[in-house]
Amino acid sequence: MTRRRLILHVGPHKTGSTYLQKRLFDARPQLREHGLVYPEFGMSIFGHHDIVEFLRRTENPAAHPKAEEMRAALAEHEQLIVSTENFVFLDVARLTAFRTIFHDYDIIPVFFARSMAEIWPSHWQELIKHGSDETFLEYLATVNGWLNCFDLSQIRRGRQIEKLAQVFGFENLVVISYDNITRTGGDVFDFFWRHVLDLPQHSLPKENAAINASLPPEHVEGIRILNQFHRERLGRPAGVKLRIAYRNQQRQFEQGEQFAAFRNEFRKRCMKIRLARNDPAIMQDDLDLMERFGSKILNRYSDNQLLADHSGEKVVECGQRDWIFRSESLPLFEELYARFTTDLAPAA
Repeated sequence: MTRRRLILHVGPHKTGSTYLQKRLFDARPQLREHGLVYPEFGMSIFGHHDIVEFLRRTENPAAHPKAEEMRAALAEHEQLIVSTENFVFLDVARLTAFRTIFHDYDIIPVFFARSMAEIWPSHWQELIKHGSDETFLEYLATVNGWLNCFDLSQIRRGRQIEKLAQVFGFENLVVISYDNITRTGGDVFDFFWRHVLDLPQHSLPKENAAINASLPPEHVEGIRILNQFHRERLGRPAGVKLRIAYRNQQRQFEQGEQFAAFRNEFRKRCMKIRLARNDPAIMQDDLDLMERFGSKILNRYSDNQLLADHSGEKVVECGQRDWIFRSESLPLFEELYARFTTDLAPAA
């Protein structure tokens, strides 16, 4: 008897996960025609993020009543697709609980590996969006072990894949080079459809892949400055509320002369940090990945080379810590911070 199959897409972050989830959600009728189900249970927006929240925050999740509720909702299907990049936050014990809940499925973990030259700036920006105020220089110092500003385990590709292999079996691993798809104009969803789901060519309409796209550098810096104000004044990280308030009112203030002056000053004073794909540290990370998991990378360039092309660089424009306090734009951000925190304050 053929065992049931659960394809577990784990991201990670900044590898087209939200785009892939949106396409899978929209393609549910077509997937069902092929016997595949992208379930609504545990879904938040387009991914199954609530499943991870249950696993993270529940003591002994495999024995919890909600585990049976999850099984009851999903186990009627022979072939499932579950997708959430938040699986990178789970330790071995929590991943094992998920495997226990779906013990009668062959679980196929799918991991998209992206060049660290691209991941570092994207991850740093994601941290800013969630309340961090570290500069990109401080981020790189943490990457190199000189500072310890935050946890980097979620972007350590080798550690994440090793964890998946330990829980779900090396033989079940599927690793995909994100760069080898996108640098040739390919589409993450199309590749997943054809090479992971093993389905014939589809006729689904194309969609814009720029979901959860990066912000312009002056806005990343603006949010970082507000986060710094918050931490220094209240002694705790800002979380996402300042960023949400900033983005909600962005169109109002970015058209003004004050923000135009800030943008111009930032562009003149910002650092331009170049991350080359052929940087020795980045190349070594690729070599380590190939040595350990090369046989599991579906679209590796060759048996001993991950990427087809190591040329090119990523340029990151970023500010230095405290430069805003020497800037004529300081009153603008003082006013924005006061406005946002007043708007966010709970009613008396």
